[in-house]
Amino acid sequence: MGIEATYEVVESDGKLVELPSGTYFCFECNKFRKTIPSRCKGTIEPCKCGSTTVFTT
Repeated sequence: MGIEATYEVVESDGKLVELPSGTYFCFECNKFRKTIPSRCKGTIEPCKCGSTTVFTT
């Protein structure tokens, strides 16, 4: 199981990025962050570890 894609969750202006459906994990600490159902979009707050990058598998 490898990383499919990585996403930044915060834009440069501080707004949360709208992400496509998928299951997301923190890029730094690998903690599960959120599942966004198929055919939906959603946002994810930055992780408590400070990372603003998530990945899907």
